[in-house]
Amino acid sequence: MKKMRIYSVDFEPIYPVGCGLIIAAHGIDECEKIVKETIKHTNEYTITEINIDNPCVIFYDDGNY
Repeated sequence: MKKMRIYSVDFEPIYPVGCGLIIAAHGIDECEKIVKETIKHTNEYTITEINIDNPCVIFYDDGNY
């Protein structure tokens, strides 16, 4: 069985609300499929794999905007 990977997806939110999308998938192709099923208001986004070999913050939104 393939190891799960974590991906961060950057995209423009629906104004004026902030946004964030973190996906667990077996690979970039599966992640892309999930992104297309999830984000409905745009098809412009960037997917970046998050290295979880070391402790890290995955997502932080303090609501300050």
